[in-house]
Amino acid sequence: ETVASLGIETEELSTRESDYYQVDGGVRITGIRNGKVYQQTRIREGFVITGIDDKKVTNYNDLAKILNDKKGKNVIIEGFYPSYPNKIYNYGLSL
Repeated sequence: ETVASLGIETEELSTRESDYYQVDGGVRITGIRNGKVYQQTRIREGFVITGIDDKKVTNYNDLAKILNDKKGKNVIIEGFYPSYPNKIYNYGLSL
């Protein structure tokens, strides 16, 4: 699975967190192992993925579906860090 190749552990944002950060949802990275995220980006633990290539990521199923559809391509991962919720970060990644 494409998500496994990223080398990340994730959890979905709770409804309360989504309301607090004023987002429709997202997937938080809770752990980073050796994989594409570690090798290709400067993403750190805690980063919340809210989109990939302008497609909304509100939960794990969104994340998996978009990544599987984009397998073998370059993508832009969009999201934020909870300590800087108003700053949107974009990271390029080759799947």
